[in-house]
Amino acid sequence: MMRKDPDANMPPSMEEEAADAAEAALAKRADALEQLLDHWGPRELMYQLMAIAQAKAEHVQTNWQDKALAESWEETAQAFSDADNQLTKIWGPA
Repeated sequence: MMRKDPDANMPPSMEEEAADAAEAALAKRADALEQLLDHWGPRELMYQLMAIAQAKAEHVQTNWQDKALAESWEETAQAFSDADNQLTKIWGPA
C-alpha cells in the first residue's frame, strides 16, 4: 500500500508561490516578445533592438560619461546588427 504524502494537503509555501509568480511573469514576457515577432518579424525586431542599443550607448556616453557602459551598449548594438545580418540570410532582405 502506498503511503499518502502528508504535505500534499498543505498550502503552498512562500517559495513555491514566488516560483509560480516568477514563472507566470516569464510566460507573460515570452508572450509579449512573441507578439512583437508576429507583428514586426525577426529582422525588424533585431533592427529595432540594435537602434535602441546604439541610442543607449550615445546617451550613456553623453550624459554619464561612463565609457565602459557605453562600450557595452555599442557591443550589444553590434551583436544585434550581426544577428540581423544572419537573419537576412535566412529570411531575405526586408
